[in-house]
Amino acid sequence: MINELQLGNPESIIKNIGDLKDKIKEEESLPYVKVSNKDNSQILELILFPGSGYNDVYQFKVSYNTDKERVPSKLNDLEFITESNIKLGITKAILISIKGKGFIEDGNIIKYEITESDNPIFLQKYNLPVYYAEYIFDDNNLLTRFDFGFIYP
Repeated sequence: MINELQLGNPESIIKNIGDLKDKIKEEESLPYVKVSNKDNSQILELILFPGSGYNDVYQFKVSYNTDKERVPSKLNDLEFITESNIKLGITKAILISIKGKGFIEDGNIIKYEITESDNPIFLQKYNLPVYYAEYIFDDNNLLTRFDFGFIYP
């Protein structure tokens, strides 16, 4: 969950952003919609899977808007925050204190993964095989990007 937006919950998307049908871009491998925060300093990408509904979001990607990209859809939120208080700018130590030590570290990237053998009930709820979270830090160990959700089967 980010702010009031929930993965796999089309009602939360429609209630907070509106219908995504006419906003979907299909330039990359998976369809997506971009929205910005109130001051356009952060971007949230909502990733959809082919064959799913127009408002079925299965991945979130949050980053700073370093290129000052003009994003037509804007939320009234000051920043994008997960239900566990993960947000851009926190330190690596804070992230680990929140999420725990069951991660893989590759340079400035920390990755977590949940598979069917880890938590089958959670994944069966969404009928998807793998949940992931990836956190990217700068050289000062500050979070500059994070992605999480389900891996497209």
